[in-house]
Amino acid sequence: MKNIARLITLILIVVLSSCKTERSNYYIWKITSNDNPYESYLFGTIHMIEASKYQLPSEIDDILENVNQVIFEVDLTSDSIMTATNRLSKSHKDYLNLSDYTDYDQIELINYFYDSIRFPIHQLVNVNPIYVQMLFYKSLFHNKQMLSIEMEILKRIDKTHTSILGLEGYNEQTNTIDSTSHYEQVIRNLFYSIEKRDSVRKAFIKLFDNYVNGTLEQYANLGNDSIKSTMLLTNRNVKWVNKLDKELSSCNNLIAVGCMHMFGDYGLVNLLRNKGYKVEKLQLN
Repeated sequence: MKNIARLITLILIVVLSSCKTERSNYYIWKITSNDNPYESYLFGTIHMIEASKYQLPSEIDDILENVNQVIFEVDLTSDSIMTATNRLSKSHKDYLNLSDYTDYDQIELINYFYDSIRFPIHQLVNVNPIYVQMLFYKSLFHNKQMLSIEMEILKRIDKTHTSILGLEGYNEQTNTIDSTSHYEQVIRNLFYSIEKRDSVRKAFIKLFDNYVNGTLEQYANLGNDSIKSTMLLTNRNVKWVNKLDKELSSCNNLIAVGCMHMFGDYGLVNLLRNKGYKVEKLQLN
């Protein structure tokens, strides 16, 4: 059970970071300031969710019509995505070889990857184990249509009058994730996850349900004292809010970042309020 709890914690932190829901459950805040005339919006997203469980609020189109800039965690242009994917999936001699771990059932791993994502085990040699872990999480829902909220927003942006900004570069983000991960432990967690994949899948579904129902706050303090949480959430939030301070004072913005960055003393909502901004959660009725 402790291993399952750790996996749920990891899923909540990294991914973030149900059926149809009441519209007031959307994680969207309006940001204003007495020091400037601009109106911006903070949207807590989830990076992956079953498409059948979620739809963007119609108000997002109205917001996009009135903002000058959309800010994501990273630059979501196609060139940036390709560069990051290539870097993360590239083989390197310092990465561990999955086949070295003979104390686990290799056949289970081979069969699972082959059947679900057609990714032969012989290609998983000296590949960043975090990339393999990402493939595994995706494979849990290989027969489902999955939705990325950020990509859905990106599709709706009129790029003729709206600019796109990333709060950090892909290299910066992947370096942060790399620095919080011990590769050997990632691989061992991967084997354990495959063995317990039904439980991991249920943990993701529970995460989806809580996001759609607006009840993710109950997990806000889960792992907050860990070094991993500090590096993945707190430290990045502090950096981001300083960048956001500049952007919020220059134009109207929509800021769309993982929902787990919103909560707690060092969440973006509280950090922005500490800087003097009025941050009000919208009740979308």
